[in-house]
Amino acid sequence: MTRTRLLFLSLFALLLALVGAQGFCVVGPDQQGLLLRWGEVVTTFGPGLHMKIPFSDSLVTYPTYVLQYDSDPVDTVTSDKKNLVLDSVALFRITIPKVYYSRFRTMDATQRGLSDVVDGTVKLVASSQTMEELLATKREEVLRRILAIAREQTKDYGLSIEDVAFKRVSLPKQNEQSVYESMSTERKRIATQLRSEGKAMREEIMSKADRERTRRIADAMRRSEEIRGLGDREAQRVLSEATIGAGGELYSFLKSMEIWKNVLPQATFVIRPGGIFRDLLRFDPAKH
Repeated sequence: MTRTRLLFLSLFALLLALVGAQGFCVVGPDQQGLLLRWGEVVTTFGPGLHMKIPFSDSLVTYPTYVLQYDSDPVDTVTSDKKNLVLDSVALFRITIPKVYYSRFRTMDATQRGLSDVVDGTVKLVASSQTMEELLATKREEVLRRILAIAREQTKDYGLSIEDVAFKRVSLPKQNEQSVYESMSTERKRIATQLRSEGKAMREEIMSKADRERTRRIADAMRRSEEIRGLGDREAQRVLSEATIGAGGELYSFLKSMEIWKNVLPQATFVIRPGGIFRDLLRFDPAKH
């Protein structure tokens, strides 16, 4: 075999190897592919090994998983004339590679296209809501409305927007101080009002407590007078029973003993027959 023939065979084998390599293409498990022939879309490929015509065909792949679009902050004015800066994020998936390729081709072009849709929709919907609705009472409703409009506007883009959310909602730098002062003034007003209402409630409670105290003291005094009256009547009844009838002499004797007890230790005196003390000492136990 001559040297020239050997070189020819080597070049032919190399050409076959190149042609063989160019005749196959691989699409990854999380990708979807487009087969292009001279720049025109011929068909779509799923994951796996596929054949193509060498040199005239080429493969373009796109991911099948969810992708993220991160928007730039958007300045907007709410319906109650409040300035806000909305920083949003959108999740999307490429669903029709052929349409997506004809529309965008690259991810950079996709970011620019979604910026026109998502940012414009966020600004449009936010401007029709109050700040309170946007941040609190209707936040989920606002996001659902933004998602519905964005989906409608991108239905011919070959992709599907899965979700839209606010990553951050803030105030413009030039408005932060004035808003802070306004919030501080409002909080002071509310605090003053609460203190005033608390003072009024305190006065009312104390007034009720004083009235209740006066009423209870009056009831207690009235009750004590009634009880004292009942006690006096009972004492009079007992005393009356003790001084009338058979018990009267015993009562007189006990009273005389009490007098002698008080008088005898303090004085010296002579008892004459028929004197006043004679009657006091006359007590015959046999009669009782």
